[in-house]
This record gives sequence, structure tokens and C-alpha cells, in this order.
Amino acid sequence: MRTLSSGLIVIEAESASGAKELLGKASSKETLQLFDPKSVFSIEHLMLAYENATIAFKNHTNRSRSKSTEMLLFASAQRQISEAIRLSGAKEGSRFILFTDSGKALKRIYPLLINKKPASEIEYGGISAMKRLGIEGSELADIAQAIAISGLQ
Repeated sequence: MRTLSSGLIVIEAESASGAKELLGKASSKETLQLFDPKSVFSIEHLMLAYENATIAFKNHTNRSRSKSTEMLLFASAQRQISEAIRLSGAKEGSRFILFTDSGKALKRIYPLLINKKPASEIEYGGISAMKRLGIEGSELADIAQAIAISGLQ
């Protein structure tokens, strides 16, 4: 588990109970999202998505009802929730990257997680994640641009 300087937590794990049950454990005030590791370029990619979701809610430009879903939209650079889930959402029975801004949420679900890895040991998708998301380029700046464009459309 890695707690980032801003209090955000990122780990990779599996769940015996299923991704949907884990997501249901978060309150509406907590951000808790599960990502397919193959669709995440790096931890900075998740940070960009989280920051953009936070700004969207602050400016009332959000497209979804929860910051968790908004983060998934930004991370996938998609406008449609179903497409964001298909591209970047955790797949049942597979490993996932868990991102939360709530130590309380993590405490509630931590016992349900198996085969946990700290953020420093996560194998992110890198360039293949960008291809999976339809983003051209090979750097974080290319993801930042795609995220920004998806927020403007």
C-alpha cells in the first residue's frame, strides 16, 4: 500500500468477493475506484484523473454523480461511462488497481483483498495502456492532453 503525500492510497490486489461488492463499500463522500492495470499508464496517470475529477466537481462540470465514476471517465479519456468501464474498469476475477482518498474506506475493504501489492510493485500498462485507450504517444503528457480534451468535449 502506498499513501501518497496528498493522502491518496494506491494498491494492487484481487478480491474474493468481487469488484462490485468492494465498490459498494464506499460512501458517497469517498472516492474509491478499481482499475484494470492494463489500462493504467502510471501512478501519475491516476493522479491526473483524480485531480481532473476533483476540479470537475468543484466547477460543477462533472458528467457523473460520483467522483469515483468521474475519475474513471478521465482515466479512460472517455465521455461514456459504459465505454470507460469497458476500457479501464476492473474485470471480475482479475487483479485490479485500487485507488482511494479515504483511509476509512480502505479499512472497511482491506480484509476483503487478497494478494495485495504496494504501489511501488505495481506493473502498470505503460505504452500498451495508451494504445488500449486509443491515445497516441508514449509519455504522460500525451495522457494529460487526452484527459484534458475529454473534459472539454
